[in-house]
Order: sequence, then C-alpha cells, then structure tokens
Amino acid sequence: MSDQTSEPNNNQDSGAEDVISLDNINAILAEEAPEFAGEMSELEKSGSEFQTSDQSGMGVDVDVDLSKETLKAKKDRALKKLFSNPVFKFISRLYCGVQNLFWRIVLWFKRQALSGFEVSKAFAKQAPRTAFEYIKFSLSKFLTWKKSVTWQYSQKTKGEKLLIWSFVFIAGATSYLIYFTMKQDWMSLGEKSLIPSLATVADQSWSYNIKSETTPFLMAFPQPRHSFLFSKIVVNLKKRVSSLNEAMGAFEFFVEVDSKDAARELKGREVQLRDLIQRTAEQFTYESLQSEKGKERLKERIRAELNKELAQGWVKSVFIKFMVTKP
Repeated sequence: MSDQTSEPNNNQDSGAEDVISLDNINAILAEEAPEFAGEMSELEKSGSEFQTSDQSGMGVDVDVDLSKETLKAKKDRALKKLFSNPVFKFISRLYCGVQNLFWRIVLWFKRQALSGFEVSKAFAKQAPRTAFEYIKFSLSKFLTWKKSVTWQYSQKTKGEKLLIWSFVFIAGATSYLIYFTMKQDWMSLGEKSLIPSLATVADQSWSYNIKSETTPFLMAFPQPRHSFLFSKIVVNLKKRVSSLNEAMGAFEFFVEVDSKDAARELKGREVQLRDLIQRTAEQFTYESLQSEKGKERLKERIRAELNKELAQGWVKSVFIKFMVTKP
C-alpha cells in the first residue's frame, strides 16, 4: 500500500518541476539575451499605452456622440413646438403674404417699366418723323392761309383797306397802353397827391381812447329806456361734492330791453320767465357767485336765455339790484 501511494506523489513532483512560470522565463531571457528582453518589455509598455488610449478615446467619442444626439433631439422638439404655436403660424402666414405682395408689386413695376421703355423707344423712333411731318403740314397750311388772306385783301376797296389798317392800329395802341399800364404803377402816382390823415395838415390834434371815450351811434341820441324788475327770486344754488349744506341765494334783477313791446312781453310772461331765471341761477355754485367774473357770467347767461324766449324785441343788458347768498 505504501508503495502504491508513493508513486503518484513522485509523479506530481516531477510535473511541478517541468512547469516554468512567466517570471522565470523573463528572468532566464534577461540572463541569456538582455537585448531581446529589453525590446519585449518596450513592446509590452507600448501595447498597454495604446490599449489605454484607445479605450479612453472611445469613451470620449461616445460621450460626444451622445451629447450631439441629445442637442439634436432638443432642437427638434423646440422647432416642433415652435411650428405648432398658433401665433408663430399667424406670423409666418402674414410674412409670406407680405412677401408675396411685395414681389407682386415689384413684378408689376417691372412690367410697367418695360412697357414704358418700349413706348419711349417707339416714340423716339417715330418722333422725328412725326415732328417733321407736323411742321411741314403746319407750314403748308400757313402758306395756304396767307395766299387766301392776300387774295381777299386784294379784292377789297380802298375804304375797306383803310378801315382794316385803322383797326390794326387801334388794336396795337390799346395793347401797348395795357402793357404800359401794367408796367407802370399808376395808382402809386395818384396816392402821392392824397392826404393819408388830416392830422398832418391840421393846426391842432387830440388823441382819445375809442373804447372808453366814444359812444355807439345807436346810443348817441337820447332814447327812452325800458326795463323790468324781477323781484324776490330765491333759489337753491348748485351743491358742491364736498359740502353737506344746501347753499341758497336771493336775487332781484333789472332787465333792460330795447322797446316798450318787449317790456310788456316781460310783464305778461313774468311767471314763465321768472322760472327760467331760477333754473339758470341754480346752475351756479356759492363760490362762483362770490367773484365779479361769476356775477358777470350769471347776468350774461340770463340775458341769453331771455333772448331765446322773447318774441318781440331783445334784452340789451341785465343788472343785479339785490343779491344775498348763504353757504
């Protein structure tokens, strides 16, 4: 038993002795052929560097390709979203329409320019010939007319010829006189002898204010004055937005008219016209009636409203006899 078990162990030891590792081969080569071993080590280094760079380069290319594909997909999605936008569709259609209209106008102008050029070219060819023919025709017509007039003049008597030359002379003299009159300012010759103002030749002159120191022609002569009094007119004045109190006013107005008939109409329609004056005064505020401008506006408004209603005559002026206002 012991012999049989010992034989396999011996075979295993002999097999282990026959196997040589890679490090032992490198060591043997370094001892036996050092140059060949150095070349082999350089080849291994260059192979490992090439493999490392190849792997790293492939990774970069893959990343670049992936980034390009991602950007392209994003760009496609953005363009698709933009083209589906109704506002963009409207703007693109409008742009296309404007562009189409622009090119239509350009083509139309081009056709017109070409047609105008053709017409001008044809006119340039025909113009000299046409102008020459027209001049020739006009000259022949003038010569024919001259012969006719000369023949008719030769058939006239001496008295008729004298009458014709008298008419020609009068027409020429009249034309020359008109020309001379238009050339020479005849009116300026007469203005030199006119007196622009009597103040230049008077012994003494005075100055006055036209507005304050003159009287209208209709008022220059004494006339009877006709007036009517509207007494005890009490109204509620126009209320301000910020005021809580009711402003009131009491008035008496003298209305001066141009005729006796107008005064009678005021008296006969006193009730109606009194209501009209009240409605007019109610449109003014307490503050506006405290100034002279406000009072003048009130009188002018009453005068205008009364003139609209009067059938006979007209109101010349309105005067305030009495006025009391309460804020």
